[in-house]
Amino acid sequence: MIKLPQTFAATPQNYNRNNKWFAFVLTAGLGILGSGMSVMISSAFAIIFVLQLLGVLRTSDHPDIWKIALLFLAYFLVNTVLSLVHFDGGRNLNVIVESLPFLAFFPLVMALSYTSRSELRNYLELGASIGSILTLAVVLYEYSQGVSRAEGANGNPGPFALSISIAYALCLFGLFRSSDKMRSLLMITGATAAFICLLASGMRAMWPALILLILIAGWGQGFYNFRKRWLFYTSSLLIASLVAYMIFGNLVIDRFAMVFNSVDQIINKDNYSSSLGERVVMWKFAWQNMPEALWIGLGEAKAISGMDVFAKEELGYSNGWNHFHNFIVNAVMRGGIPELLAMLALLFGPLVIAWKHRRDEISRYGFALMLAIVLIFVESGMLGITFGHDIMDHLYTYMLAVSTWLVIGGTSGSEYTANDKQSMPS
Repeated sequence: MIKLPQTFAATPQNYNRNNKWFAFVLTAGLGILGSGMSVMISSAFAIIFVLQLLGVLRTSDHPDIWKIALLFLAYFLVNTVLSLVHFDGGRNLNVIVESLPFLAFFPLVMALSYTSRSELRNYLELGASIGSILTLAVVLYEYSQGVSRAEGANGNPGPFALSISIAYALCLFGLFRSSDKMRSLLMITGATAAFICLLASGMRAMWPALILLILIAGWGQGFYNFRKRWLFYTSSLLIASLVAYMIFGNLVIDRFAMVFNSVDQIINKDNYSSSLGERVVMWKFAWQNMPEALWIGLGEAKAISGMDVFAKEELGYSNGWNHFHNFIVNAVMRGGIPELLAMLALLFGPLVIAWKHRRDEISRYGFALMLAIVLIFVESGMLGITFGHDIMDHLYTYMLAVSTWLVIGGTSGSEYTANDKQSMPS
């Protein structure tokens, strides 16, 4: 008989504590941990998987948790089969390895099933607010060193913007349900910091989230506190916008000006050397190869190498792109209709399954959080990628596991701890 350390004993108290602090550290590090977040989540997956094999960790029989888990499994299997179909001995096999994080969903939910839903969301919000403030300090340091666009520790403005958008959403959720003045102050400070960091990333496609996430957070709480404190929220948003504009107003103006200039260069001068123009060239290649790619794709290796050759012919250079800067185009070119359907099911299927479980204040919160996460990833994919980056794949899996537990936890076939609070906040 294997005797596990007390820390890993399958008791509600231990898992409740471990999961809460894991959530806090992860959300506090959204802008500053970089691939450390991937290491955290993959390590948790490995530990939980071993505990399940040993029979220490329980397994849910809730059908809707299994349905969502099957969507994650299906996406992994589709990527695996198509990678083998397009076998080239190298790059396509990497797709299988890169898809492994999606297998972590079910184990993560099982670990979270020992955790108080009400306490879990508190730790998520506190981590996000404190982390956003720390991230802003990092971003301001980056700019003092002459960096043109913030990356945090993520190494790229795209994943950084996605990560900090999640932190921004959590701060808003915490703000909209808080009735404590000090907690509200922390949340609005965190939301303001995340707001500024998202602008500093220069990721224009993500900027609509600054408004849309406010609406989702308010809707998720039934605009309960907003009706009582609308003046506080409105003035706070205006102050946040003013502060952000004072710091990064020139960046915002420049980024929008670049769009108009790029469109003018493309239409009037047939010049595709801007970032928008380069995307148009990628999509031209995809359109020309769509008939061949439609059913099972080209495989990542052939699609990327073909795009590289096409870009050199059209532009005279290639920047070594590894995706098509649009999640729909990228899916079709890599794996055709099967990958596209699997990806869309993974994005929107959980929302369909979880909808009927909005039975109390916490589950409505969880559904709205799930909606916010899906929105963030879809926005990221409009001119960038949705999946296919280690940080993004791990974050999607973890945040969907969290939101699924917040929605479904406490229903028949799942478990929840006795200290869940299901009343509307005062």
